[in-house]
Amino acid sequence: MNKFIISESEKQRILNMHKSSSSRNYLNEDLMAPEPVINTQRAVSNFAQYSLPVGKAGPLDPQRVQRFLDSAALTIQASDKTLNKFNQEGTVPKNFIKITVGTDSQGSEEGNVNVGRKRADEAIAMVYKAFAQSGLGWNESQIEKWISIGGAEYVPSSRNTYNKKKTDTPSERFIKITINPLTTAGLETDYITDIFDNISAAMDTSNGLGLSTDEEGIRKQICRLQTYSDIQDLDKRFKSTGGLQFAINKSITDKFGKLGSDTAERRLITSCLNRASKRSGKDDCAKIAGDKITIDLDKK
Repeated sequence: MNKFIISESEKQRILNMHKSSSSRNYLNEDLMAPEPVINTQRAVSNFAQYSLPVGKAGPLDPQRVQRFLDSAALTIQASDKTLNKFNQEGTVPKNFIKITVGTDSQGSEEGNVNVGRKRADEAIAMVYKAFAQSGLGWNESQIEKWISIGGAEYVPSSRNTYNKKKTDTPSERFIKITINPLTTAGLETDYITDIFDNISAAMDTSNGLGLSTDEEGIRKQICRLQTYSDIQDLDKRFKSTGGLQFAINKSITDKFGKLGSDTAERRLITSCLNRASKRSGKDDCAKIAGDKITIDLDKK
């Protein structure tokens, strides 16, 4: 005989605890989204050499090359923890490594494309050397993968190219390399929850009249977002009430009779959203249309 009897109220209490725990686990798995971003607190490693010989990839200035290698090796070392964390996921920002080469209008179209390819090869070889100098053991196939994400961009002459008049333009004959330092950013679930709760508390409860809205408070909370994923996560929190865009526009309004216009707050919120988006290597995700903010997000 089973003497362990649970009352209906106790069953309901346990069930509610289970539901609450399941909800927290869901949020932890689905919303916690650290991601690799450009580290704006460290200097970017740049190489640039113009006035390259017509039809050739070099020679390059050896002192300038060595300065770049020394700087880039340090940038790679500072980024190594983030690279190891996100390499397998394939989420390293596309602008981690950027190569751009150019030719002027001298030479044939096919000839200049070949010269551009040689200059790109020269730049790629320099990136390999920078990784080797870092001493971290990354192999060339992996480095090539990171280069291919950003691509090696070829910029032909901006002049009336390949007509009979060939123009000597040293500034168009170049090799440029940028290696951006990486770090890991993104707010965890508790922080997103805190932002959501604070925005909800600051939102308008006067049916659109804006009489009870803390516009500055909403703006400050939005500006706490660090990455594109943070924006997506916060948008999910507002899903049941129309999403983040609706929540912002409900409270950041020009109010009845245009008194106390929130134009300045609207601009600042848009700026903060786009800053977080760009930090993740994305384009602007927010813009102002009339007296509203529009937010364009990929669906997770």
